[in-house]
Amino acid sequence: MLCRGCGHGFLSIRCSLCCSTSPRLRPGFGRRTTLTVSVAVAAIYLIWRVVFTIPTETPTAMIVGITLIAVEIIGFAQTVAFTAVVWAAAPPRAVPLSALAAEDVPAWLATQREKGVRENDA
Repeated sequence: MLCRGCGHGFLSIRCSLCCSTSPRLRPGFGRRTTLTVSVAVAAIYLIWRVVFTIPTETPTAMIVGITLIAVEIIGFAQTVAFTAVVWAAAPPRAVPLSALAAEDVPAWLATQREKGVRENDA
């Protein structure tokens, strides 16, 4: 089987070296798949938790069980909000090197035999 990007053997070292820098065929596929699976598994867990694990022996146990489920539902809401935020990640902005250059930054380089500030320099 040959690589679609370069024509080398699909699992050869040469193919992994030359195709690792080429653009991906489906950008964002791994991230979106992971997010979808994460939300689906969390939803299945919450359904199981609500249907099968609420203790009904005593009122105290029921209150504690419902409180814990409420906290887990808040965590699930955070997972859904995180998924909505990172679903379509924005590409990084290019910063020109001139913006990173610091021209008027005072620096004091300490040496091993530093005597301190002289009185007439202050």
